[in-house]
Amino acid sequence: MRNTLSKDNIHTVLKTYFPKRFNGLLPFDFEKVIQILLNEKFDSAILTKKTGDFGADVIVKDGQQKVVVEVKRYNKSNKVSNRLINNLIAAKNYYNCDKGLFITTSDYTKAANVIAEKSNIELWNWNKLTQEISKIFWNGNSYNEFYGELKDSNGPKNGLKGVEIELEKIDYSYTDKGQPAIWIYISIKNLMDEVVDLNLYDIKVLSHDSKQYDIDGFQTGYFNSGNIYPGAIVTSSFFLNQNKFGKIKEGAKIILSIAKKNENRFQTEETLLVVNEKIVRLSVPNNELDNEELGNASTVLLIIVFIFAFVLMIIGIVSSH
Repeated sequence: MRNTLSKDNIHTVLKTYFPKRFNGLLPFDFEKVIQILLNEKFDSAILTKKTGDFGADVIVKDGQQKVVVEVKRYNKSNKVSNRLINNLIAAKNYYNCDKGLFITTSDYTKAANVIAEKSNIELWNWNKLTQEISKIFWNGNSYNEFYGELKDSNGPKNGLKGVEIELEKIDYSYTDKGQPAIWIYISIKNLMDEVVDLNLYDIKVLSHDSKQYDIDGFQTGYFNSGNIYPGAIVTSSFFLNQNKFGKIKEGAKIILSIAKKNENRFQTEETLLVVNEKIVRLSVPNNELDNEELGNASTVLLIIVFIFAFVLMIIGIVSSH
């Protein structure tokens, strides 16, 4: 699988190797699985070169922070020792990172936990890794809940056979009829070798505290029904009133009711998308940024005016003498 593992076939790997704690997967491919996971969770995640990596497998950018990551695929009984934590501390210094992250399929010794806590090293054991995989790839479900519902062996992120649906972004920078609105964008990919006829007919948004809202409409010029050709990706955009909903936070859910035409009959399925922290972090309202920049510019202008007035006052005093 070397050089072929990617986000597009990650579900094939998870479905096959997760029950075995990834035993049987090449070490490099397990590192690639983790890199794909971290790239979805944070701003970016890049694999290090395989020789002379100085105890680092992945380098992550998380906002202003740079994080060095070490990955170990161990059996359940083989705990990570303090020696390996010390290696990651050295790698953190070598790569000039702000913190370290150790990820394993087992657990850690007491000494390893103590050193990590004192050295700004975050530890993910098997349970934590499972939680993150669930949030990023299984919409918050367990392995059995997610793959038990899927009929397509390629493992799209929903119950609709042959179609992959993903949340792209959330945008607060536009209004609807003069009212602040939340614009949600999703991508729909046809994984099949035939044309798919879809109709998005009912969409609801559940807030992080489980309050349910209907969307107010679809954005003109984006997909909401029609044919999607083999391998093609379309974008759909819909909106709801921001005054009514507030801001979308991590853990919010988007429920799509989709009708798929099959032999002159429509098959109806519900698809669940869960908002993760990366989507929330990247969805900063443009108007807030503009207001901040405007405030900074105003402050600078006031300082310049004050300095100019002060200089004129000094010149006036000198001239009077």
